[in-house]
Amino acid sequence: MTTETTSEYLMDSADPDERARLRAIEDAYDPGTLRHLAALGVREGSRVLVAGVGAGSFLPWLSEAVGATGSVLATDIDTRHAAPVADQYENVEVRHHDFLSEDFPGGQFDVVHGRLILIHFPQRDEIIARLAAALKPGGTLLVEDYDWGSCGPAFPSADATAAEELSAKLAPYYREHGFDPYVGRKLPGLLRRAGLVDVDAEGRVLTLRGASSTLAPIYTKSHEQLVARPDARGLISEEETAAFLRRMADLEFDMTGQTMMAAWGRRAGAEAGA
Repeated sequence: MTTETTSEYLMDSADPDERARLRAIEDAYDPGTLRHLAALGVREGSRVLVAGVGAGSFLPWLSEAVGATGSVLATDIDTRHAAPVADQYENVEVRHHDFLSEDFPGGQFDVVHGRLILIHFPQRDEIIARLAAALKPGGTLLVEDYDWGSCGPAFPSADATAAEELSAKLAPYYREHGFDPYVGRKLPGLLRRAGLVDVDAEGRVLTLRGASSTLAPIYTKSHEQLVARPDARGLISEEETAAFLRRMADLEFDMTGQTMMAAWGRRAGAEAGA
């Protein structure tokens, strides 16, 4: 039987805990993102586009980096979490935008960034093409996304095994909704197909030790939102959820998380930084 793949973001931006989930992602991955943005040339006078800004945690850093002569445009399908942050800075604008159907302002930005905006949608080439078209000649696109190949427990246990079985059980559901757990390793190819040059990439793997980890809320709050979805009810038993939550609460449980792959490429036509 062939199952039709749908394009749908599985997380609920209106969920009361969604801001906490977004902030957990930002706490875990912002240091790497900011390192890349600085290395790729965000500086005084830069025009920067952030697609899928989330809770806007690094907007203050960007505002200071681009200064009074630069600007930051941050977009999202739901701006409720980032808008209060952007309102504090004259050189930052937050705008509602659906990157699945709407183009960005074309040819205007020195640096364009998107994090965790590809893994949920099969239209990845179209999204990358829209992001690349927003670059000035010589501008750089930085995209970051998960690759789940590194994710797994350090030591076997009953709860670890049960939780791994739960992940395998949910894999078809994720795929049916356009989710690709290995999109991270595909980022360089996506950038090259969009015509970008000087493409390179780096992967960052964080570790988790139960509830003490920065990563823990990402897993637990994502799971809570998933099991609340009407079309996911019945896929996961209460016992399976309990085993998963025990694993995440165990302070002696060690695992490696997903690889956060960062890939970047430059739009040809001018020297980088010109």
